[in-house]
Amino acid sequence: MGTGANPLRKPGRLCHTPTDLSAAWPHGGTGLGNVTAAKLYVQTTGSRVVVAEEFGEVVETIKGGRSVWLAVSLRDWDADSLALVWSKTAGSISGNPLLSIPAAPRAGRLGSSDAKKILWTPRDQTNGVAVLLYAAIPELDEELVVRFSVFSEMMQAVVFRAIRNSSDNIAQIGTLADFTL
Repeated sequence: MGTGANPLRKPGRLCHTPTDLSAAWPHGGTGLGNVTAAKLYVQTTGSRVVVAEEFGEVVETIKGGRSVWLAVSLRDWDADSLALVWSKTAGSISGNPLLSIPAAPRAGRLGSSDAKKILWTPRDQTNGVAVLLYAAIPELDEELVVRFSVFSEMMQAVVFRAIRNSSDNIAQIGTLADFTL
């Protein structure tokens, strides 16, 4: 167990579709503006037991799966992050992002068509923990509140739900130098 001498209170940045992990951030991908907070969740569903009725004992277990998601708070009105999260944004006369609601496709569409490779890169790439989601579906908070206030920042709460990619990969967590795309 850790001693608490190296807590995971380390700042980092988020990008999508990285292509070269040896390159500087955003690693050949697209940066997603400023992130104020990020939390990684890994949920394991419980194992199930197989009981042989003739013996009255457990003879096998069936392992449960794992769900992985990364929750972040994006703090910029950044064109790249808005386009990724909102699915449909448009340019405008001013050149700034423009959201038209309903901007997203109709309900009932599969989210996997929006899946992107998502990389959380720690600023300290030698000692920090990085997270790579091979295919992550971006989802906004169900009740997104956009605050227009001098007393609080405008943020978008976004969850990236990881699914298996075509190579059967879901995620890697560790030192960036050890990752493979």
